[in-house]
Amino acid sequence: MYYKKEKMESVIGTEVESLDEKGLKEVSIAAHKEDQINYDISENAMCFIVLGSILAIIGVLFLFLSLKRRMNVWVGINFEGFQFYVFLVFTTVGVACLIYGLIRLIIAKGRRKKVNDLIAAINYKRLNAEADK
Repeated sequence: MYYKKEKMESVIGTEVESLDEKGLKEVSIAAHKEDQINYDISENAMCFIVLGSILAIIGVLFLFLSLKRRMNVWVGINFEGFQFYVFLVFTTVGVACLIYGLIRLIIAKGRRKKVNDLIAAINYKRLNAEADK
């Protein structure tokens, strides 16, 4: 889902106890929106992880293709061959995508946990307010 890149103020850390019903509704809407954005970021991060893994595996396969053989014995790596440069490019890009995806996934999951705790606190306060009536 596409979202505008407008600066959205985070609702993480909002004190639920001091809010009235209107404030709870506004914070709840903002929290659900932030939860959806962080969910989309984590999905995007998992795509980077899969893409990075595939590229790194293909790169390692090209390393095996760049090995030199003489008389059916492995002698070393052919550093001047095209396969070695493909190995370098694919492995570098693959590992970079993998690391980027893992970092984004960890950050997004942490933020989602905090937002979901806030949503749970809002729901708990609403249920207590209804039970008091």
